[in-house]
Amino acid sequence: MKLPLAAALVMVPFAAHAATYEFDTIENGKTTDKAQIVLAPKALCMTQAANPANGTMVFVQDPPTIYYSRAGKVEKIDQARIDQLKSQMQAALGPNSDLQKKMEEALAKVPPAQREMMRKQMEKYMGGAAAMPKAGNHQMAARTYKTTGRMMTKYGYKATEYTVMAGEHKVGTAYLAPLSAIPQGPALMARMQKLMDFAKSMMSQFGMQNAMTGNFMGLPDGYFPVGGQDFDENGNAKSETKLVTASKDTPESCKAPE
Repeated sequence: MKLPLAAALVMVPFAAHAATYEFDTIENGKTTDKAQIVLAPKALCMTQAANPANGTMVFVQDPPTIYYSRAGKVEKIDQARIDQLKSQMQAALGPNSDLQKKMEEALAKVPPAQREMMRKQMEKYMGGAAAMPKAGNHQMAARTYKTTGRMMTKYGYKATEYTVMAGEHKVGTAYLAPLSAIPQGPALMARMQKLMDFAKSMMSQFGMQNAMTGNFMGLPDGYFPVGGQDFDENGNAKSETKLVTASKDTPESCKAPE
């Protein structure tokens, strides 16, 4: 389960909003990916080691702006860029086009493996609730969490076990720790929720009001995912992701590209 995170604004000194979080993904006993989230006073940065071609995503809250830095190039998404893209799409498709339907039809033609890759990329950067339009595959559905009632120490944190659902299908297990147990946990979740809100606003402006629902990743309020497993179509664990580092240190490099 690729884990970025979720929801709740806590008023603390602005300069204190800084921390670094590192996650390992393990498959067949080997580490196959390392992801990093950096919370800085004015930005939120996300990188994924296994796919450096994805570059770094930087989110700035005020005004809401997303930057994608890849191979020395920077793509900027803000309200001005959204307005430009809307105008281009309306010119190509007509002002009353059913964009949601067109995207679903296009996605349905994509091979299942590629659809799943697209979903995972969206999930990494926008959270599990940021599902791609449905295309007859339950893996595309938004995630919900159901507690098993089991409490344990997991990855060094006291956590509660949750079952991760996609519609009626069990797609994983998550271990959620209280936000208070994580350095700058509430501040991180607040920033991630702002990112989610911006993404939902952007999607709604393109006629996809139902593409994202709920809070960030659909997580229960007040909790932080410290690890969990992704299941395959047969309900067997195929990978494990865990939080391996959480500290109040933050790289100076986490800032909006110039």
